Amino acid sequence: MGSNKENDKKIQFPILKFIIILFTWYVSVPVIVLWYIWKRTTWSKWKKLTISIAFGFLAVVLLIIVFYKPPRPILVITDPSEYNWFKTDPTEYKMVESSTSTTTISGTYYPDDAKFEATSGTGTVYLKTDGTFIFEGDLVGGENTFTFQLSNETGKDVAMVKIIKQLTEEEESQREIMFEEQKKMEEEKKAKELGEQKAWEQSKAGQICKAHPEWSKNDCERLANNEIWIGMSVNMLKYRRGLPNSANPSNYGSGTQWQWCWYNYTPSCFYGGDDEIVESYN
Repeated sequence: MGSNKENDKKIQFPILKFIIILFTWYVSVPVIVLWYIWKRTTWSKWKKLTISIAFGFLAVVLLIIVFYKPPRPILVITDPSEYNWFKTDPTEYKMVESSTSTTTISGTYYPDDAKFEATSGTGTVYLKTDGTFIFEGDLVGGENTFTFQLSNETGKDVAMVKIIKQLTEEEESQREIMFEEQKKMEEEKKAKELGEQKAWEQSKAGQICKAHPEWSKNDCERLANNEIWIGMSVNMLKYRRGLPNSANPSNYGSGTQWQWCWYNYTPSCFYGGDDEIVESYN
């Protein structure tokens, strides 16, 4: 009984040691290497010291490469400075008013090697080496949205500025004219579409689709033109020709295949499976 416990301990201890080394490799591996250099080699003390220092320096460099992460991006809008805060997801944005046709937005970003993007709005971004940026954008009448994003492998930060451009009397008049023209164009387009739809519904293809709404508009037009095609259904053939003179099933081990024939038509015979979709004809 006692020997079994001792054997269990002998087995468990190496396993536990391996687990500890595995999860603390960044400490245990250098320690094991240094232990081996000083305890297992026959090198001179000076050589051991030199190799240990070189190995330690290399280990530190490798650990920095493995574990270093750049700082999380921080993006701050500093101008315009007068604004109202609006909380959004995933960020906050500023809303200001302007009467000019252009705007200048500035702020700070950190770190300077993160990726800076202006993801919405028309304009040009100028990044400075001191961690500041200037954005010169164009404004149109009404609401203008400018969104900036700073990102790296650690994460991203987003800032948004909404500028309401106040319209002059001339711009307001032009806007009303454009609105009326757009409204008129939409009404004309809608009337045209309704007219075309009504004319199509009264056509031969439209009457076919009215009788069989499960068929597509394209299928109805092809039937109206007396077309025959691979992929049409047997019901479409029945609609054009009536019931077939013969419908013969056959099975040669790969499922039931059908032959539908109309003796007084050309092509006369059509072939397909139980889904009654035409796969070939002659």
